[in-house]
Amino acid sequence: MKDAHEWVRSAVLGLVLGAGLGAAATASDDANQAQDAAKAQALAERRQKMIEQCMRDRGTREDCEKQVDTELAAEGMDRQHSQGEGGRRGRR
Repeated sequence: MKDAHEWVRSAVLGLVLGAGLGAAATASDDANQAQDAAKAQALAERRQKMIEQCMRDRGTREDCEKQVDTELAAEGMDRQHSQGEGGRRGRR
């Protein structure tokens, strides 16, 4: 009988821990999604400000949107390239 109680206790403990780990993973996913959404919002706001600045200085909305998108894309590539270079150096 003692073995049965130990087995049940172990099974319940496993379920509780599994549920806790699942909840932690869900919380982590939610936090990552919130962080991604915040980054996307910040990027959208920055893009809009850059477009408005370009239009004040010179240019049409269409031209400024193209220019800003090109600048932002280049910045993204620069970040990826520099991270890639650092990663390659670190492996050697």
